[in-house]
Amino acid sequence: MNDRLFPDKDHLHIYLWNNEFTNYYNEGRYWDGAYVWSVYDEKRKRFTVFDARLVMI
Repeated sequence: MNDRLFPDKDHLHIYLWNNEFTNYYNEGRYWDGAYVWSVYDEKRKRFTVFDARLVMI
C-alpha cells in the first residue's frame, strides 16, 4: 500500500505532529499511543494526513 500511495519516496516530506491540540486522542495517549502524521509528496503535489489511536478494550 505504501508503494501505491507514495511510489517516489525521494520527494516526500513526512512529519509527526503533536496530538495535544484536541481531546480526541486522550484515550490513545493514556493507553498505547496516539499519532498524527502528514506526508507531502512534492512531485505529485499531494498532501495526506494519517492518524491513529491505539486503545485497549
